[in-house]
Amino acid sequence: MRKCFIFGWCIPLVLFLISGFVRASDTLPLASGDWPPYTQNVPGDYGLTTEIVSAVIAEMGMHTEVQWLP
Repeated sequence: MRKCFIFGWCIPLVLFLISGFVRASDTLPLASGDWPPYTQNVPGDYGLTTEIVSAVIAEMGMHTEVQWLP
């Protein structure tokens, strides 16, 4: 009966309390390739889709970091 109490209540309670200290990053990494005019690796003009996605993520209070892949 005592093991059931420990595994049934104590361990989930400890995990729940510890989870409050875990914090997600404020930066969301995005991976993209060149597909003009939707997404492109041109400084100042990253394409329509990249700008829309970045604006939506900014509205959520996060920042984006675009990584351009081949």
